[in-house]
Amino acid sequence: MKYFLILITALLLAGCSSLFDKSQALRPGMTQAQVREILGEPASVRSDPAQWVYYGDYKIQVVFGDDGKMLFFTADPLTGAESPQETSRRQDQQKRDMQQLDRSLNDPTRNQSW
Repeated sequence: MKYFLILITALLLAGCSSLFDKSQALRPGMTQAQVREILGEPASVRSDPAQWVYYGDYKIQVVFGDDGKMLFFTADPLTGAESPQETSRRQDQQKRDMQQLDRSLNDPTRNQSW
């Protein structure tokens, strides 16, 4: 009985890990199935490029390439409401980041190996 209680406690504590903690297991090149296994079902899905968004203690955005494998993810803490200026700055930065990613993915001189 004692071991059973220890097992139940360990499983409960493992289930309480934060979204950010879980995201630390993500690595470039993971498949969508592997990401889903770690983070679960995304709160929203976007396309072009494929992005999955998760909300918890952090907003996690996972970006996938055309081959369905993860390129990178971002983690932004959810600390409260943003001002309109902060939202605009963040959106502008995300747009610049995506343009940079697009340029680097289309660069014929980039190293193709992961």
